[in-house]
Amino acid sequence: MKRSLGIEVGRGFVAACEVTAAGDGTVRGQRSGRHVLETDAPTPEDLADACLRVALEAGIRERAAVLALARELTWAKPVTLPPVSEEDRLRLLRVQPERFFPVPDRPLVCDLEPASNGAPPMAHAAEVERLESILDALASRGFRVRAVLPGTAALARAVTSAAPDAASGDWLLVRPEGADLGAHAFRAGTLRASRRVPDFAGDPAGAALEVARTARRSFDDAGGPDQVRWSGWLQLPASVRQAAGEALGVAVRDLPELPVGSDGIAAYGAAVAGLEAAPRPDLLPDSVRERRRQQSRWITVACAVLAATGLVALLWALGERNERQLGRLDEAIARATRGAEAAAAARDEVVALEDRITALENAMRDRAVWLRTVADVSGALPGRAWLGTLALEEGGTVSLSGYAATASALIPALEASESLTNVELAAPATRATVAGRELEAFNIRGAIEGTAADSAAGAEAADGGAAP
Repeated sequence: MKRSLGIEVGRGFVAACEVTAAGDGTVRGQRSGRHVLETDAPTPEDLADACLRVALEAGIRERAAVLALARELTWAKPVTLPPVSEEDRLRLLRVQPERFFPVPDRPLVCDLEPASNGAPPMAHAAEVERLESILDALASRGFRVRAVLPGTAALARAVTSAAPDAASGDWLLVRPEGADLGAHAFRAGTLRASRRVPDFAGDPAGAALEVARTARRSFDDAGGPDQVRWSGWLQLPASVRQAAGEALGVAVRDLPELPVGSDGIAAYGAAVAGLEAAPRPDLLPDSVRERRRQQSRWITVACAVLAATGLVALLWALGERNERQLGRLDEAIARATRGAEAAAAARDEVVALEDRITALENAMRDRAVWLRTVADVSGALPGRAWLGTLALEEGGTVSLSGYAATASALIPALEASESLTNVELAAPATRATVAGRELEAFNIRGAIEGTAADSAAGAEAADGGAAP
C-alpha cells in the first residue's frame, strides 16, 4: 500500500487529504480535513500552522505532499506559441512570462498544460516569492512539497479519477467556494476557463445564469458541455436545482463517487496526482529544485566523509589488536579493498556524468541562442508580415519565408534585431494572393551574430571591399 498527501492552500483556508492506494493505483481509503483561518490576510506561517493542525487532527501521517494552489493564487491563460517542441514552448514561456501575464514587476514560475482538439495550450503561473515563502513555511513544519499544481488541475484529477467518462468529454465542474461558486470548464480533462461566480447564497438563480453563460462561452465551438458536475448538488433546495437545471439546459450530476466533500476536492486531486511519477503542470520554482539538489549533494558528501572516517577508525582499532585477531584484520582489509574498488568505479561514473552534463550545457546554450533568435525575429517582423518557415542551417545561417505587404521592407527591420546580421533576399520576391489579399512571398537569409556564418559573411564583405 502507498500513501500520498495532497494539500490545498488558499488566501484564507487550507485543506489536506491523505489517500492510501493499492499497487495498481486504486484508492483504498482517505483521511481529510479543512481549516478556515480567522484573518483575511494570513501569512505563510499561518497557513503552514493550519496545515499541521489539520494533519494532526485528521491523523494524517504522510509529510511528502503535492501542493494545490487555489485559483486566487495562480493565473491561467490560453497562449499561442510557435510550432516548436513542447520543451522549446516552455522555454519561450519562461523567458518572458510578463508577455503573457499582467505582472511584469514580479518574478513568475510558469508551466504549460497541453490542450486537446487543436485548442491552444493553457499556461499557468504563480508568483515565485509568495510560493517560495509558503514552501519554506511548510518545510519548517515538516512538510516536503514535491510538486505544485494549479488548483484547477487538481480538481480535474479528482473528477476524472472518480468519473473516468469525464476524461474524454466537455464538462463543467461547479463547487461551492464560501458564499460563492467556482465554475471550471474542462475539455478532455484540460482546463478551458475558470471563473468565480459571486453571491450564490444571496441570489442562486442569478448565479446559475452566470454559470450557464460561462459554460456557453467556454464551449462555443461545441454548443455547450456534455455534462455538469455540481459538488453538493443533491443538498441544494429543490427550487434552486430546478432553476439551475433550466438555466444550464444539460443534465446536472453530483459527485457521489468522490470520498470527500466540496471543501476537499482539490486536496484529494493533489493526493491522486501524488501517485504519479511527475505531476504536470508543475509550478515548483527552479530555485527550490536547485536548493534541494544542492542539499542532496551535501548529504552525499557527508555520508562519504563519515564512511571514510569509519574505515580509518576501523583500521586503527584492528591495528591495536593482538596477533590472535590478524585473521579478522585480513578479512576487514579485503572488505576495504572491495569498497575502494567500488569507490573507484563510482568515481569513473561521476567523471562520465560530468562529461555528459558539460555536453548538455553546451547543447542548452546553443538552443538558447536559437530561442533568442526566434523571439527577436518574431518581434522584429512588422504586424502585417506572416512567417511561414524559420530554419537554422549549418554554421548559423537562418532562412525564413512567408508573406508581407512589401518584402524589401523586412530587410532593415531584421537587420535592426539583436540576433541577425547580413540579412538579404535569398530569391526575388513574388506576388501572391493570400486570403483575398495581394502580398509578396519572400525568402530571406541571414546569419546569427557570433556564428561561423556571420564570420564568413564578414570576411567575404572585407574581400569585396578590398578588390580594385
